Amino acid sequence: MAPRRGLWLGLVGMLVFFAAGCHPMSTRQRVLEEQLRYQHAPQPRELSKVLLPAYTIEAPDILLIEAVKVVPKDPYSIEPLDLLQI
Repeated sequence: MAPRRGLWLGLVGMLVFFAAGCHPMSTRQRVLEEQLRYQHAPQPRELSKVLLPAYTIEAPDILLIEAVKVVPKDPYSIEPLDLLQI
């Protein structure tokens, strides 16, 4: 009985060992590492330029989008406050 129990414990131990492999960093940890990297970077000068970190659009940001030409899809009916050019 004891050898069988030892075998099972060994198999479970190996399973736990191999299942606890590498895992990717969390997004929060990656952001903190990126902030630390740019915090200690030298100041940019005219002849020694540096790359800025990638910017992510978030909640308080305001976007202004100007469409050159907007054509409504068919079928379109005239509504109040529409401007018509004949």
